[in-house]
This record gives sequence, structure tokens and C-alpha cells, in this order.
Amino acid sequence: MAAILFPNTGALDPAGIERMKDLTGYNLVISGKDLIIPDNDPSLDQRRFPVFEVGRVTEVTEKKYEEIADNYIGHLAEEYEAYEGDKPRNIPVFAKLGLSAELKGRAIDFFFSDREELRLLIIESICPFMKQQFNAAYSIPLRINGNRQQAVLSLGKISLLMQKFQSKEEVDRINFGSKSLESLLPHPPHFMTYADALLIHVPLVISLPFSRVASALHFLSDKPKEFVHDSNKGLLETLFSSLDPMTSRGVGDVLGKDHIGSVGQRRYFSLVIAGLNRFIAYLNDLRNYQSSDGTVDFQAFVQAHCAAHLIFTELFAINFANSSYIKQKLAFSIVDKIANLKRHLGQGREEESALFKKMFSDDSCQLVASILKHHGRNVYRKLGDRLSRLVQQSYGHLHSELRQITRDDDEGAWLGYLRTVRNAKDHGAFLVGGQFEKTFLTTDGSVPSDVVQIAFLLVFAMVLEPGRFLKS
Repeated sequence: MAAILFPNTGALDPAGIERMKDLTGYNLVISGKDLIIPDNDPSLDQRRFPVFEVGRVTEVTEKKYEEIADNYIGHLAEEYEAYEGDKPRNIPVFAKLGLSAELKGRAIDFFFSDREELRLLIIESICPFMKQQFNAAYSIPLRINGNRQQAVLSLGKISLLMQKFQSKEEVDRINFGSKSLESLLPHPPHFMTYADALLIHVPLVISLPFSRVASALHFLSDKPKEFVHDSNKGLLETLFSSLDPMTSRGVGDVLGKDHIGSVGQRRYFSLVIAGLNRFIAYLNDLRNYQSSDGTVDFQAFVQAHCAAHLIFTELFAINFANSSYIKQKLAFSIVDKIANLKRHLGQGREEESALFKKMFSDDSCQLVASILKHHGRNVYRKLGDRLSRLVQQSYGHLHSELRQITRDDDEGAWLGYLRTVRNAKDHGAFLVGGQFEKTFLTTDGSVPSDVVQIAFLLVFAMVLEPGRFLKS
């Protein structure tokens, strides 16, 4: 493999280059007008630099409230703790909202308290509240190593801009500050939502976090918490009727609260964090975007991180969309983006529409089940077996439903049907190529609820083994 090449970056400020070396760990060397990383630089293996750090697991008992507070205070993301300016003190919380208000009030205090206030808050308010109201059994601090990750993202972003804009006039027009890609390329604190998206799958919640910037204190009970549907609804939502065309309202089995138990739940938490570290390391690894001459496609690097940002945003949002129609629309959007990643990072030649359909196929079922079983068993045998069965059940039910809807035993017909209903949800009923007549005049046009579950499982498999998943 050739050295990693950063074109036209050798003339950057020397102090800035040294700072970038310190933050990224890369052995950046000036070579003419370029920067390079030698091909034998061990820092190219991004697995050496985990983005998530998990603190000590502590039982939630009254005797250990102080220990829980000290563990979390010692596990804060220090680079994000500096706060300039006045802290807001008058955020309204409406007491009439009951438990919701109590949670919100404590979450606000947790976020804005200074260090000494925070310690007392955890001891005197947060821990007793979580123990009494949610039967919290364990606490786990979690934080992001933000400085290095931000440097890796910034180096990729700067290199892309230098690749695309090379004349002085073009460079002068570039906003190297906060504007370029600001709303799309993630910042390290955004990765906390990646974890949240895999730790909640409404109505079940593996952990309930109290969060600050780039750190959180997670509380787990002896088994996943189950929130009834009505508790997730907004006030106005209960007053209005809902429209859910093209949907099946059935809710499939989720993580299996009665199957994984207390040990399995804690192992699931560790599985998610280890997987996310592996996935982000894969996205960060510049060798995955390198051509034979050493040149790195920094646009693909940036786009991959942007795609992941959108995938996890949509996966998280599914939990707070009570409309089955919106849940399915978000699920299809997630699968679209995974197909986009597979095509561009997996180095495949298939069209994205074909890749989209394949992810609902029996081959995909076997791949996802294999990945989840292998990695799940590595942390807890019962968890791996449970996740594998969940995959088989979800795909099996989807295929059974599609067979009934289409009245066809051919898998290709089912997958084509799913692609058509996805197109209708995105573009409307005026579809090209006779899709409307072929599909909606001969079927009821409904979508099985399992597509939401399968989107979750696809993301989980991609996180646990990104190289195998994206290249399969």
C-alpha cells in the first residue's frame, strides 16, 4: 500500500501542521507541496483510537451514590466542559406534566450545573429519583474522545477543500471556519446520538441517559424498560385521528426484554459501544478511500461520515415518530443510505436500487443473523442467540407477509414490490414504468411493519462488522 497523500497541503501553516500531528497521532511529513503519512505509520490503524470511552459500572444503591457521582465527574469530556457566558436559569418546566416534568427538570439541571453542583445533584436528586421511579440497578459513565476525532474530521474536510479549490481566488472564497459542511458533517458530540439510537428501540429502552456535551451518565435496570405507547405521545397527538396509508400496524418482537435479562442488558450496552468504536474507526481509516498511487478520495471520506450522521439521526427519530407511516418512511430512507454506503465504500458495481432490494432478501437475513450472532456471543452467549433469532423472525415474518400481499412465491417479486412502495412513499402515486398499475391495482399496497425492525438490524450489523457488511 502506498503512503497516504494529502495534495496541496504542504504549504499550510507549520504550527498548524504540528498541532494536527499532535491531535491525530499521524506522522505527517512534508513532501514537496503535499503532506504524506508513511504507509508503515501504525497510527493508520484507527482501532487504536476508540472514540467512545466507558467508565466503571456501578450498582445503584444508596451507599454508592457518592461513588457514582465521583465516577462520572472523573469521566467528563473535559475539552467540552468550558462554558463561556451566563448559564440559563429560567427554562420553564411545567409541573402538571408529572413524571415527564420531573425528568426534564433534572435533565436541565444535569446539563447546566457546574462541577460541584453536579456532584450534589447526582447524589441527592438523580440517583434517588432513578432508583425510585425507574428501578435503576446500574450506572455507566460514557464519554467521547473529542479532540482527536475532531482533528481527523477537520483534516479530511480541509484536504477535500484543498483538492477541489486550488487557485488563490478559489481558496479565498472558501470558508475554512464553521460554515463549510457545518450542518451535515458530524461533530464528535453528535456521536452520542449514535449510541442512543442503538440503545433505544421503542417501546423498549436499554438505558436512560442524563447528558452533557459529549458525555452521559447511563442508568440501566435489571431488564429493559418498556414504555407503553400512550406515554410516548405528545399532548395534542392524543386529540387527533391519525392517517397511516400503506402501513401495517402490527408491532413485531423487539430486543426481547424477557430473554436477555440483567446480564444480557449490560453486555448489550458494551456490544453497542464496542461496535460503534469499530464502525467509526472504519470510517476514519483513510486506507479505505485510497487509490493505488496513494491519493485519498477525501470527498468519499467526508460523504461517508455525512451518510452515517444521517442514518443514525433517522434511526433515533424513528423512536419518537408515533405514526407508522413516518416510521416506515424513515426506515426506507435508512436502507437507501446504507445502499449508498455499500455502493461507494463496498466497491461494488450494483445500482443502489438493486442493493436496496437485496437488503430485504434471504441472503441479507443470513448475513445479518451471522454477524449479530457472532459478535453477540462474544460478549454473552444468550444475547448472540437472541439477536440471531430476532433477525430470522423479522425477515421470516416480512417474507410471509409479502408472499400474501403479492400472492407470489418469487422473492424477486416481493423485493420489487418493496421498492415500488418505497418509491410511492417518496415520490407519490405518479410512478414511471407502469409501477402504479402493476402494484397498486393488484394488491392493497400495504407495507409490513417489519421493515422498521429490519432497518434497525441492518444498522446494527453494519456497526458490528462494517468491512464484511459493506462489501457483501
